[in-house]
Amino acid sequence: MRRAMLLVRKWRSFAASPAELRLLVAFAFVLLALTRLAILILPFRIYAPLLGHHENLSQGDDSRVGPPVSAGDEARMLAVKHAVRRAARSTPWESVCLPQGLVAATLLRARGIGFTAYLGVARDGGGAMEAHCWVVSGTTIVTGAGALDRYTRVARFTHTPRTR
Repeated sequence: MRRAMLLVRKWRSFAASPAELRLLVAFAFVLLALTRLAILILPFRIYAPLLGHHENLSQGDDSRVGPPVSAGDEARMLAVKHAVRRAARSTPWESVCLPQGLVAATLLRARGIGFTAYLGVARDGGGAMEAHCWVVSGTTIVTGAGALDRYTRVARFTHTPRTR
């Protein structure tokens, strides 16, 4: 009963959203399914280009700042952030940082918005290796926000859109 009420509440919230956002969330949901499938069956080198152009890491690089975003693109970038987060919470499968990062990168690229995607590793409390992916556009962490300082960055991918 409680689960049914939760689903009704979520559906009402979704239905009350603007049509453009509903479409973006639905598209993000489908892309999350496709990226989940790609991650399960394809080697990373096949889908890594979706994250952008691989670049060398530099010591002074701030992993919380990406390519600058114009004022006009800020709202579109925030819509992507919101749609990916909302879609990821609704999937019946696990949609963790890498699928979310791939989807955000795809949606930002389609909108001509620059971003930087980072891959990092850390040790968890038990000493096991843990990986994380986050995408940054301007000064906004689009996906993968959290305790980023604990991760050692191992890769950086950047997409800078062509001038319009």
